[in-house]
Amino acid sequence: MSVFSHWPNRITALRFLGAFLLFGLLTVIGDEGPAGKMTLIHVSFWVFVVVAATDYLDGYLARRDNLVSAFGRIADPFVDKVLILGALIYLAVLEWSQPWVPVWAVVLILAREFLVTGIRGWVESLGRSFGADKLGKVKVIAFDEDDATLQGIKDGNVHGTVVQNPYEYGYKSIEVLAKLKAGEKDVIPAGKFIDIPAQQIRSDNVDEFWADLKAKTAGGAKPDKIDGKPTFAFVSNGVASFWTIAGVGVNKAGADLGVNTEVLMPAEGIPDQKRMIEDLVTKGIDGIAVSPIDPANQTELLNQAAGKTPLITHDSDAPNSNRLVYIGMSNYDAGRLCGKLVKEALPKGGKIMIFIGRLEQDNAKLRRQGVIDEILGRDHNPQRYDKPGQVLRGKVK
Repeated sequence: MSVFSHWPNRITALRFLGAFLLFGLLTVIGDEGPAGKMTLIHVSFWVFVVVAATDYLDGYLARRDNLVSAFGRIADPFVDKVLILGALIYLAVLEWSQPWVPVWAVVLILAREFLVTGIRGWVESLGRSFGADKLGKVKVIAFDEDDATLQGIKDGNVHGTVVQNPYEYGYKSIEVLAKLKAGEKDVIPAGKFIDIPAQQIRSDNVDEFWADLKAKTAGGAKPDKIDGKPTFAFVSNGVASFWTIAGVGVNKAGADLGVNTEVLMPAEGIPDQKRMIEDLVTKGIDGIAVSPIDPANQTELLNQAAGKTPLITHDSDAPNSNRLVYIGMSNYDAGRLCGKLVKEALPKGGKIMIFIGRLEQDNAKLRRQGVIDEILGRDHNPQRYDKPGQVLRGKVK
């Protein structure tokens, strides 16, 4: 089978021809430059942009369709060097462009490229791969339902993600507050925990999940205020697409139940959230659902609010406060679900890096611990907490 029977290699070959089209245009422009050939300079610029963009396209197609080949690994970086270095050399010698592209800079770039090429040849002579796209070898596991993450799963760039149900967090929060306002105390379960489980999303169920998410979040505009009806507030712990989805659930619940709703997202951390809660209490809000940023240090604030109006928590709990109920999931168990995805993606093991937004939040601590415990094969213990920086050992299962 010809090396040009697949589109990734064809595109690489077209990029090679495009490079020489660019060189031809620069030759025609010559030293005259902008003084007489501005149109050709504009054309040259756009030729370079289009030709360079094909580097992303052929790499994407090769990874998506599993068409990575020995020819592509060699030809792709070679053609890139011809395009980039050739253009720099032209610009370094043409009189009108010399002030912007000094020769010494081009020499440094050339030296760097020769060094990388030499190392690549040495590594591959040992029978090891030295692909240009190191990121393509990194297994990414996410913990969100952002569109970019879901698209990454579809494209094969993300192995999987653990998703919550922010829409249901928003809807259920308003539903519970409305029932409490109506005197229905039995809406609170014995354990004061309403579980909305997390789930794992992989390539085999991402389309179904995404379609359902889009259906739930279609519209979601805040309904008009209804005079004489109670007003409930939903306070997030920050600004993110997660909370935008939750806000759609809040507004939908308000419309379905005939109550007024407010969605507040603190952009400046704890002080902003504190101000929002105090303002809500001052104006006599009928109920608050909040995701505390730092539960341990916000207990007094939450208790003060709970003494004035029904207070519940969602996503991040504050178990030591006087909140009436927590709506969310077991963050520790969700972390273990994430750990299972890591083990799927790295069956032979490897180095793992965990990125965490705010480690002071209760939910972040529990999720991190769940990931660690699952990877190390530990027993189920949500009370365990390994401080950052410790050297941990366990029997990986």
